[in-house]
Amino acid sequence: MGYAFEKYFAQYGENQIHLEWLITHPDFRRRGAATRLCNWGRSFASKRGWMWTVIASPMGKSLYEHLGCHLVGTETIRVHGEDEGVDIFMMEESYENTSLRRFFIALLATLGSLSLGILYFNFRN
Repeated sequence: MGYAFEKYFAQYGENQIHLEWLITHPDFRRRGAATRLCNWGRSFASKRGWMWTVIASPMGKSLYEHLGCHLVGTETIRVHGEDEGVDIFMMEESYENTSLRRFFIALLATLGSLSLGILYFNFRN
């Protein structure tokens, strides 16, 4: 896990909120607790323009995808000398890039609206 963190996330230094372990008791799963905890961390990161980084288990990967993280790498964890292992997923969400992406989407939507307005005006005249 330390190797995976260094390989994928050390570049962000202290400008990240990193989630490594989030475990929900089986009796309380699918009730939104993990989402609320993640949203707290995401909000903290967003206010600072930081990265939100996650090392996800196979079970948690879909939650983090749903919350907007994208996959940046996969590593296999195995006990030394064992053949079996488990894949873990390095995921991140950049609030700096997210804001920029939202800006460009809004800009394109505005330009698209203006273009449609101009086309409508040309057809009417």
